[in-house]
Amino acid sequence: MSENFDIIKYVISQGEKLVNGSWKKKNGLMQRERPPGRESPQQEDKRASPWGDTRDMKAGPYFSYLVVAVNQSVFHRAVLHKKYILRFYDKSNSHKRYLESEVRTRSVAMESFDHMNSSLISANIDLQKSLLESCQNRVGNRDEKKAVRSSLEKTEEKLKETERQLAAAQAANQSLKNQVETSQEAKTQALKELSAQLQREYEEQLQEQQRKYREEIEALQAQLDDYMRRLEEAERNARIAEEKIAERDQRITEVERLLNCMAQEKGDLIKKLCECEQRLHGLDQTDHADKAVAKQSEQLKEEAAELRERIKHLNDMVFSQQRKVKAMIEEVETLRAKVAQKDMFISELLDRIAIVECENNELGDKLKYFMSIQRASETKVATRDIGVGCDLPIRSEELPDITPVQPSPISSAPRSSSRLNYSLLKYTPGQYSTMLRSSVVHTQETATSPTQTAPLSSSYVQTSHEDGDSKSPTGSELSSTTSPRARTSPSQIYTPFMKLMEMSSKMNID
Repeated sequence: MSENFDIIKYVISQGEKLVNGSWKKKNGLMQRERPPGRESPQQEDKRASPWGDTRDMKAGPYFSYLVVAVNQSVFHRAVLHKKYILRFYDKSNSHKRYLESEVRTRSVAMESFDHMNSSLISANIDLQKSLLESCQNRVGNRDEKKAVRSSLEKTEEKLKETERQLAAAQAANQSLKNQVETSQEAKTQALKELSAQLQREYEEQLQEQQRKYREEIEALQAQLDDYMRRLEEAERNARIAEEKIAERDQRITEVERLLNCMAQEKGDLIKKLCECEQRLHGLDQTDHADKAVAKQSEQLKEEAAELRERIKHLNDMVFSQQRKVKAMIEEVETLRAKVAQKDMFISELLDRIAIVECENNELGDKLKYFMSIQRASETKVATRDIGVGCDLPIRSEELPDITPVQPSPISSAPRSSSRLNYSLLKYTPGQYSTMLRSSVVHTQETATSPTQTAPLSSSYVQTSHEDGDSKSPTGSELSSTTSPRARTSPSQIYTPFMKLMEMSSKMNID
């Protein structure tokens, strides 16, 4: 069978030489043979015929019969077989390209999944760190609160001791008065000196306590101003970060629009490339002897190469734009994380401001209480018992050098409403976060007027103080007999700022 096939191939080649005359095909090009007598010795066909010398057979009838038979059956089958092989090669190449594209898409998807997983893990770690930091800050605030509370309790104990000493001094004074009533005028001068000394000591101690309370109030006010300054700075940084996020979002939309345009252009180029390849394939199936067809096929090849180069350039541009979009998305995520961190910092500052405001109110109430005691003792009406032999002068006439302690400007002045009107204390942490989100979405909306919330907050503070005074029980350690007004312990005072602290502690940090 193989010998017959070799014979047929040889006959076909000889027939093509005879049919085409002095033209033959070499490397896809038609070349003219040299005329008889001028053949090149290197180009002679050195293949031997299976029947020996075939020069005598070319002119015989057997050779013409073979040529006709080959042209009718075998040549047609060989052409069909070649077409089937080419079609099979095309299908296998398309399947190979499809598999390669599937592998590329799968690798890109796995890389994006790995990157997304790593970003989620890093975000989870950052969130856990921020949670731990917030917990540590809360524990520190509680420790500070406990320390301040212990110092206040110690101060109260000192005040109670002073009151006990004062009560003892008053008892001694009363006993001395009784002795003066029953004794001679000789002991009156000693009693006056003792009462004056005790009064001076009491006034000195009272002034010392007032000075300490004023210093503590000033320190708390400075701390409150520092917290307000840090809160304003945090708000300003959060606003800047939100503006950056909006700008990055706008740039991302523009880049996405550019990517869509590039993808559309790429689709058009791929469509043109397919049409060009189809036309080129159709020209390959036609006769190559025509010069116009060969020239058109060359033009189509050049056009296909140019289209491939443009598609490659578009792919490179799309890849670079995708990297830019990825970088901008990462930057937006980091900015949003910073904004969330600033929100947590703002809520923490609100808690601290509430604590400082509560302590400031407590110290102001205590200072008012001591000032009221002092004013009551100064304006006390002098009494005189019938049958007493000595006349005790009025205290103001007895001690002209001791001037009454003037009320502190901090305590006598009404509470400044600027901290409530122009600060964030009028909002709860939940309301403040809602306000931040609404300010990002609707930049034209304004917050509620502080002049409307100030009376509400002040009335709420007043009612809470009244409730705290009414609900606080008087213990055994409070001297209700000597004090004209029952005082509440610092741990039993319930103010709106403590309510703010409870609400912020119950908030879900996530």
